Amino acid sequence: MPAANSTLATQQAFRILLQALSHPGEIYPWSPSDPGQGLPLMLQTLLDHEVSFAVIGPESDATAALVRDLTGSRLSAVPAADFIIVTRGRSQGGILAAKRGTLEYPDQGATVIYLVESLDREGQAGLWVKLQGPGVNREMRAMITGLAADEILDLQKINQEFPLGVDSFFLDRAGQVMGLPRSSLLEVQ
Repeated sequence: MPAANSTLATQQAFRILLQALSHPGEIYPWSPSDPGQGLPLMLQTLLDHEVSFAVIGPESDATAALVRDLTGSRLSAVPAADFIIVTRGRSQGGILAAKRGTLEYPDQGATVIYLVESLDREGQAGLWVKLQGPGVNREMRAMITGLAADEILDLQKINQEFPLGVDSFFLDRAGQVMGLPRSSLLEVQ
């Protein structure tokens, strides 16, 4: 992809990510023309050579190589990582070690990117999550297929001392994205 097209794509992607965090639980088309480009576009939009990342889950070596090749970011342990990529929607408690920022600098908390099967509003075979908080009108429900229920419980623990915590993005195989800022109140249904 030429540099001008790449810059335009990441600028558009960044706007979508901002929308996703501003409207928790809303599902946005991320890369509808080529769902396979969803993760590379997200990585190129969020990461660069100045940040660190960790990968948790199956295929972590291949995912780490992809991140390094696309962004120049450096691999680190979970507690030091600026971005944490959770493959197949399960960290098995690994995200509990994520950095959460400080009261002076809450923005230094990590951002977690979950790779899941699908995001939906009306599905039958996934994990229903109820959301409340800023950006949500009363409450909202979203179905996430391919996410372990324990991950929502772990996000609750990490984010219980707001403004400390982590922001999260969920990216599915169809090229859709959903954001959950640290201010969201989550409940598994």
